[in-house]
Amino acid sequence: VVEDDKGLLFMGSVGVGKTHLAVAILQDLIRKKGVNCLFYEFGSLLKEIQGSYNSISKTSELGVLAPIYQAEVLVLDELGASIPTDWVRDTMAQIINTRYNDKKLTIFTTNYLDEPRYRSERETPVERRLRELQVELQKLSTAGIRNESERMTYEQRTREKTALEQELQEQRSPAKRISEMTTLEDRIGVRMRSRLYEMCKTLVIEGEDYRRRLGKRRFTS
Repeated sequence: VVEDDKGLLFMGSVGVGKTHLAVAILQDLIRKKGVNCLFYEFGSLLKEIQGSYNSISKTSELGVLAPIYQAEVLVLDELGASIPTDWVRDTMAQIINTRYNDKKLTIFTTNYLDEPRYRSERETPVERRLRELQVELQKLSTAGIRNESERMTYEQRTREKTALEQELQEQRSPAKRISEMTTLEDRIGVRMRSRLYEMCKTLVIEGEDYRRRLGKRRFTS
């Protein structure tokens, strides 16, 4: 990690060993090279920052963030797990961009991939019509508008698509919209995902949930 001047992004399902690998790297860097390293679970870090805003708190936001900025190698565990509010994303961007600009190495772990793991099998009439309109509009765009009739059809379908998208947005609760944020880009935003491409080598880890397998062994033994 240190020699390559680039961090790591461990992506994968729960229980495949992402945190274990990240911690093992820190331990090796501390023990063999004396590197200044720090580990933080991202949700816990956010809570500490929020706690610093309390008037009776003995810490400040800068006091919480200073070790995060100064660590030569930082592990930020569970990136994307917190509900992606504007404050969460702004705080995350501040941390990531500061470390990037200071050329500090960061190791991230996340349960979110770059592609959705699954898509809902239940398609509502509105979603189905939207999909049909997208296909029709794509065909019209590809072939080119050749006459007035096709132009009117294209405009009509576009208006219908816009109205259906608005209807679908209104039908979905904030909780449902958050639950549908199934990719890392959904959770942290396009700009931060792009930044991570610059900062880190991405390693996708696949496998069975080790904790579940261990629990089964204990139960059956």
